[in-house]
Amino acid sequence: MPYPFRRWFRFAQSAARWSPPFVALALLACGSKAPAISSAAGGAGGTVSGTSGAGGSSAALAGAGSDNGGASGDTSHGGNSGSAGLTSGGASGNANGGSAGTDAGGSGGAGPTSIDVTLSNWTKSGWQVVTQDIAGNNVDAHDGDLHSFNGTFYLYGTSYDCGWAWNGGSTWCGVNVYTSSDLRHWSHGKAAFPLTPKWTSAARCGGPNGCFRPHVVHNPNSGLYVMWLNRGPAGGDDTNASYYTLTSQSPDGPFVETPSTPTLCKHTGNGDVSLFVDGTTGYAVYTAFGDASTSCAAAQRAGSSNRIGIEKLDSTFTTSVDASHASCPADPCASNSTFAWLSPQSNYENGYVFRRGDAYYVVYQDTCPYCNEQLTDPTDGQENVFYRTAQGSPFNLASASPHDISAVPRAGRPASDHACQGQISFIADVPNGSGDHAFVYVSDLWDDAVAGTKGSQAQANFMWERLTFGADGSIAPLTCPNQTSVSVPAPTAPPPALASVSSWGTPYNDFCDIRGAVERAEVFEIPTTGTLTDVSTVVYRSNGRSNPPSFVQEDGNADGHLLVELFATSGGLPTGAALASLSLPAETVLFGRRRVSLHPNRSVMKGESYALVLSSQDTTTGAYGFLYSDDKPLGSKGAELYQSTGTWGVEANRDLYLDATIE
Repeated sequence: MPYPFRRWFRFAQSAARWSPPFVALALLACGSKAPAISSAAGGAGGTVSGTSGAGGSSAALAGAGSDNGGASGDTSHGGNSGSAGLTSGGASGNANGGSAGTDAGGSGGAGPTSIDVTLSNWTKSGWQVVTQDIAGNNVDAHDGDLHSFNGTFYLYGTSYDCGWAWNGGSTWCGVNVYTSSDLRHWSHGKAAFPLTPKWTSAARCGGPNGCFRPHVVHNPNSGLYVMWLNRGPAGGDDTNASYYTLTSQSPDGPFVETPSTPTLCKHTGNGDVSLFVDGTTGYAVYTAFGDASTSCAAAQRAGSSNRIGIEKLDSTFTTSVDASHASCPADPCASNSTFAWLSPQSNYENGYVFRRGDAYYVVYQDTCPYCNEQLTDPTDGQENVFYRTAQGSPFNLASASPHDISAVPRAGRPASDHACQGQISFIADVPNGSGDHAFVYVSDLWDDAVAGTKGSQAQANFMWERLTFGADGSIAPLTCPNQTSVSVPAPTAPPPALASVSSWGTPYNDFCDIRGAVERAEVFEIPTTGTLTDVSTVVYRSNGRSNPPSFVQEDGNADGHLLVELFATSGGLPTGAALASLSLPAETVLFGRRRVSLHPNRSVMKGESYALVLSSQDTTTGAYGFLYSDDKPLGSKGAELYQSTGTWGVEANRDLYLDATIE
């Protein structure tokens, strides 16, 4: 390690030994950390590897496993039944599906109905892992929802990539939707609906409180997909319940706003919302703000300070079943067949209801919006997670006893953190293709606060943990694991093809120190003779988070140009003039980790080496960040370099994220 990185690492080690509350700041110095949806973190393809046999044969698509994953082709799947063998006879089938072809054209063997995938949260060293899409970008969809519709997983969430920050006064970024067949290979995110001036206006989501918590369900009554979106409680053009509703004929949009906003029993600037469907009946689960009086002497529809309620919706799932509120409980603290309270009197949020067999569950958390370092509820100084369970109806959850499933704090975390360093986003109901379901607790691992705001959350990550149920239906306490495994339906198509040189599929961390004299580079070897058409890496712009003064790269948003260059090498180091280059002004580099590409279109020979160099000599405030892995994904064919004094040095066992295409 070069001196600055060594000094920082030793500081983190020292802090871990002597001051657990402080070490979290050190560990998060250059962007938050959490789950790369990786397959046992193997090489490209490790867990989800192989396709159905073609003519009785099957080419394994897995690369060699890394230290975190299994060997090549590990946990392979066959996919669909293999196609008929060639008349000349197919090759012998292997574990990836497909029996031997015959002269008559034999059928390939059927693959299994499900495969196991591993979702990574932290490395063995405790670093958060970045969740990437198939292009290497981080998944930018937070505080949202995930569902399986028609055999495809859809992830919905608020976008923070443009720099929007709660209470920060910046432009709202909108809502993204991602798709995946296996919870690992995520599509490029797309906007769930057009981000028009109306949506970004101060009267809507462009104000200091913004909009967030997009949740989507399928309505079996109309056949439409319904989205609810929470508007910040201060001001705005909604005089009803602080929510917007949208519908779409397709689960990936575009969603179109309904003519009117929903009305609900509790009517005073409500908070976090989620949706639950039971048969043909829809429910809104929401945090009601309002009178915090413990005597409940509030007026009709006034709500109660940060208390979670559930309300039955009409057949459109876009408003209460009783728009007149005639059936709302007269007593603001009472429950009935239209509305029920699911949490104690105050200071709870993030309620999520799901059904497992005949049992209904609600999971919720202490109030702590965008919590990370100060993960504490003001009423008791701790951040805890609870659930209730009941039979018969979700309204019976109102009278069920609460159970605490809070986790033991992870090493180096504050003693008050019993929520795995994050804020619950949703409980994912994951079918496995064989009739069984897993329920996965997913939370956002938010970034640190910035000067009184919560800062851009474009670098926030995820925590995935499969819930464990007892024979009596009880949920075991959270464990905040480094990884969690689930079974998903076996994809019917192979994963996207990788580039000629690719490090995709390995868990990546991030770090940001590129400015002034500090430069980073990745050396890579050309695997085949041809034309080098594309060289890509992933970068981001620092978001100015407040951290210990020694981390100067975090003293603001990067203000200079980011220079991306390709060089030939001599003795394993960059040499000569740049063969291709790209100069990016600060305002064009997003706060989320995003792919940047050079297109050298250069003839190359097998065995030649080139270096991709990242620098920013004119940056004086903030810095630029990158993705790296200490699992050495490029093996002996790659090397990561660092310089801060004009001399390059190799950082052992480390690679930057890199893709290169040779045609």
